[in-house]
Amino acid sequence: MTTRELRELLAFWQPALRLADWDIEVHARTRKSLNGDDGEAAIYPEIKEAEIGVVSTKPSSAYADHETILVHELLHCHLERLRNDSTDGEVERVVEDLSKAIVRIRRNQA
Repeated sequence: MTTRELRELLAFWQPALRLADWDIEVHARTRKSLNGDDGEAAIYPEIKEAEIGVVSTKPSSAYADHETILVHELLHCHLERLRNDSTDGEVERVVEDLSKAIVRIRRNQA
């Protein structure tokens, strides 16, 4: 997955997830630069900005593809204000479930 391909996906998902008023950058990154993860995001909800990194190689986690990883990180933009030490695991599980469901719905309608 290239940065260009991720930007094309972002062009669809950003307005679809009601994030059109955010300044979001997305980049394909190496797994090493993501500390072994498939994706990560630096999110600044107070100024509606985010920088998202998605692994450029085949995802290794339960996620089947790059699009689901991108949606996962975008959903964090909405939920970032809810995170704290006591809710991190719960928020992460909700984001995982929602991202998979949302991408599945889009694909079934195509």
